[in-house]
Amino acid sequence: LIPVPAPSPFVLAPSPSPSFSAAGPAPLNGPAGWITNDDYPRIALVRGWEGSLRYELSVGADGRVQDCRITAGSGRAALDDAACKYVSRRARFDPGMDAGGKAVAGTYQGSVTWQIPN
Repeated sequence: LIPVPAPSPFVLAPSPSPSFSAAGPAPLNGPAGWITNDDYPRIALVRGWEGSLRYELSVGADGRVQDCRITAGSGRAALDDAACKYVSRRARFDPGMDAGGKAVAGTYQGSVTWQIPN
């Protein structure tokens, strides 16, 4: 026979560890100020081009934009390229958080409508 130790009458319950809801990155400074009328591409102004587009940003765990990708273009490369250029330079984020509360990379989606200013 092998002796089996008797169970301890005192069992310590594990202390609850904090939990977080996983969340994607959140803009700190916009998006209203990411693109201004001064950013309108010159060629688009001269040719009267306007249009709307959708983009997706890859945001690092440091809250900085790593990449911009057009997901639905305006039909004008000059407008699409300018949107990614300025949003990538100017957007800053609180990074995404995993379920443990650790900063992680994530994505953010947005749109831009280029309309010739009066």
